[in-house]
Amino acid sequence: MNARNPTQIKSVAEVKSWFYRKISSISDIPAELIDEDEELTLYLSSVEAMEMMGELEDWIGCRLDPTSVYHHPTIMQLSKFLVRQQVFSETEREIA
Repeated sequence: MNARNPTQIKSVAEVKSWFYRKISSISDIPAELIDEDEELTLYLSSVEAMEMMGELEDWIGCRLDPTSVYHHPTIMQLSKFLVRQQVFSETEREIA
């Protein structure tokens, strides 16, 4: 299956869980110590955040503006935004 054609839209909970696992693996901070309301820059460098966004694009199946992480700086804000982006991208594919 093509990564750009997801079988289902990820939920906010699924996206947050992905962030916890990914940030924990990059930063060696236990997932339970990561706060969804803290800015990602507390846990990741800007380079790490950009690399993570690339992996996230593949996982959720839609293109993301690399600056999304700066416009939605917390795990919670970014998770909600990404769910909306998935819905938008899926709607565009259906129309096209």
